[in-house]
Amino acid sequence: MHGLCALHKPRSIPGVVLWAPPFEMTYSMERRIGMLRRGVLVSTFTLLCIRASAQSVISTHSGLLQFFEGAISIDGRTVPPIKGRFPEIPESSVLNTNEGKAEILLDPEVFVWLDQNSAIRMQRNRLADTRVELLEGSAIIESLQLAPDSAVTLIQKNDELRLSARSLCRIDVASSQLTVLNGQAEVTNRRERLVINERRRIALSSGLISPLPNNQPDRLEQWVLERRRAIAAANLNRVRIEASAKPTKKKPHRLVRAYPAVTLSVPRRTW
Repeated sequence: MHGLCALHKPRSIPGVVLWAPPFEMTYSMERRIGMLRRGVLVSTFTLLCIRASAQSVISTHSGLLQFFEGAISIDGRTVPPIKGRFPEIPESSVLNTNEGKAEILLDPEVFVWLDQNSAIRMQRNRLADTRVELLEGSAIIESLQLAPDSAVTLIQKNDELRLSARSLCRIDVASSQLTVLNGQAEVTNRRERLVINERRRIALSSGLISPLPNNQPDRLEQWVLERRRAIAAANLNRVRIEASAKPTKKKPHRLVRAYPAVTLSVPRRTW
């Protein structure tokens, strides 16, 4: 203690007054600087962890299995539910939901939800040109946004459904029907090319278009609604965490600054 105090003890120099800040002031400032540095390091590390976790579900191919319930299979092999792992559906492979359900990413903002006893074949898994064939069951497809150089096509027998941005559609293989819930959908077959507006249903076998009745949502539609809410809540929570991890600009306030030793010249007495 005596040694530390001696560092700040003024020395007597003829004609000069030497001043240094007290030890308590310097120690308090160094402690504040250390706490500030630790806060910046923690915020930076948290932001890097968030970015790494967000990138873990980004795929270079379409057909990312993001969420599923029950015992689903790819090419007859059961997919094990491992937390943090998101398997891809290889090109030409078949995914079968059996008694479960599945949520698949065809594009960063294109989702496919499969009902129980449904199956799809991944004809092409390139992000620029994705082609998926619905073999059996029911599927709901939502396209939030599509890049200008990308295309997503769903195939059901001889009909091809081309998705547009901000659209929500449903395909049922048993009834051979396409229902456009929101947005628009373009249907192409051997006979013609049709644009189906929202709240319309088309019988793919005959081409007959009819208004959508006001029915209550069934089991698949209720599950999709729950998943959409869960995705929206997760995205909002991620944005909040990223915002809190970023350093915010605060109003400047006065701090006690630790000045180095300052020499002040004192005029000699002339009397």
